[in-house]
Amino acid sequence: MLRQLLIAPVGSTIAKSYINCSGKQVFKCFSTPSPSAMSLEQAKKIAAFKAVDEYVRNDTVVGVGSGSTVVYAVQRLAERVKAEGLRLVCIPTSFQARQLIIDAGLVLGD
Repeated sequence: MLRQLLIAPVGSTIAKSYINCSGKQVFKCFSTPSPSAMSLEQAKKIAAFKAVDEYVRNDTVVGVGSGSTVVYAVQRLAERVKAEGLRLVCIPTSFQARQLIIDAGLVLGD
């Protein structure tokens, strides 16, 4: 049996032509799954929460960078400070990170 591997961009549809047993041309369509924006954001949130949970301990200085997951990391830091009484000092690496730290009510360091 001969198999074909079809590679196509995510979210696209491929129409493949075949000749069936009776000699008629038939078409089969294959769709590649498209990840939703929600699932990507959910993955970012899970990654940020996991990093904060695994690496941040009490009496720690935390460098807060920039990027697409920093919002979720700061959110989780604030949750843990409130729930566990963690003592943290957050050092921002960008203006965005500084604003997130201040808005979350976390201790801002230099």
